[in-house]
Amino acid sequence: MKILKKIIIALLAIVGLVVVIGFILPKEVNVEKSLTIDAPVEMAFSQIVNLRNWKNWSPWYKMDTTVVMSYKNYGMGKGASYAWESCSANVGKGSMTITDCKPLEYVYTELEFKGQGNATANFIFEPDGNKTKVTWTMHSNMGKGPIIGWLALAMKQMIGASYVQGLTDLNTFCQELKQSDWHFVALQNQNEIEFFGIPAKGVTMETMPQIMGENFGKLMETIGKEQLEPAGYPFAVYYSWGETFDMDCGIQLNNAPDEIKGLVKKNIQGAVFASYKHTGSYDGLHGAHIYLMKWLEQNELEIAGPVFEIYETDPMKEPDPSKWITEIKYPIKEIE
Repeated sequence: MKILKKIIIALLAIVGLVVVIGFILPKEVNVEKSLTIDAPVEMAFSQIVNLRNWKNWSPWYKMDTTVVMSYKNYGMGKGASYAWESCSANVGKGSMTITDCKPLEYVYTELEFKGQGNATANFIFEPDGNKTKVTWTMHSNMGKGPIIGWLALAMKQMIGASYVQGLTDLNTFCQELKQSDWHFVALQNQNEIEFFGIPAKGVTMETMPQIMGENFGKLMETIGKEQLEPAGYPFAVYYSWGETFDMDCGIQLNNAPDEIKGLVKKNIQGAVFASYKHTGSYDGLHGAHIYLMKWLEQNELEIAGPVFEIYETDPMKEPDPSKWITEIKYPIKEIE
């Protein structure tokens, strides 16, 4: 009996010690892991800010590749979210929302684990030449209780290991992506666009170079004569596609009058645009449009209005076509 009594006392002491330590241990989970990704910041950032890309590297997706996921608000950028549901206890159910982001700098998120609390997780991007240091953090308050401290400790170790694996897989995937025809596409919120331009109808691919040359020449000549100040780069607006199409050669102006002789004033409503900057001669723009249209399809998006080509480089000032920059912008909506 004395031996049994000693055993019971020892067990109670151990339990008591565990409880005491549990109260002392931190109830919050704070994790921070970093890795230098051998890829430019545009590539690393796009894999995080576009929630559909998480399946390429997420450690939890690899735990259950049959997980059901749904996306809202374009699936990328501020306000975007996705929900997941898995039969695996290691993945469970939950949702994540991008609460804030700044292109190529950071992505902040909030997570809700169904029945298991909430957390915040952030990504910080620090470019270094063609490499990028990515820092992934997490914070969660586990609540109160005698064993919560121990759970928080176990959670920190588990999440930390998953973060290391995720960043490693992100680096690996980016190496594969660098071998492909990859380009950075960003989403932009654009307010109403008011501009002056010269319209053309029934344009064909054969007649387009001559028409654009003549109309842009007239446009810039008129602006010069009227001593008006451009508010941006000249651009083309395409209203339709096919064997023939309608288009404008236009430009926005600072302090523009209501009317300008020889030009037409137009307004295009604001929208969310998918933006892709093409570097190279105009001969490559057809391929750039094809790339962007495929990107829209892959991300379950579709064109929702006129398409823009913005010509950031003046060929008269830069004779080398390989340095010409053209921004292609598609107004988009989610496929219903």
